[in-house]
Amino acid sequence: MAEVMFEASGKCLEWGFVIVSRTALELTIDNCHSLAMNLHDQYVFMQKTGQSLFTPPTHVVATLSQAQKL
Repeated sequence: MAEVMFEASGKCLEWGFVIVSRTALELTIDNCHSLAMNLHDQYVFMQKTGQSLFTPPTHVVATLSQAQKL
């Protein structure tokens, strides 16, 4: 199974988690009508760079980090 994390480009708390087999993920190549929600491209980019395909919502990450300390 491949765990895929994607984030929308709206910079809000719009994260979701997808658990999918790599085989199923491969079937999505060139089959996405949304740039921001292209799970295969997100997965490939993350594997190559360790980074998100789009700029992460840093203010949300900082807020969640602080919330964990409470």
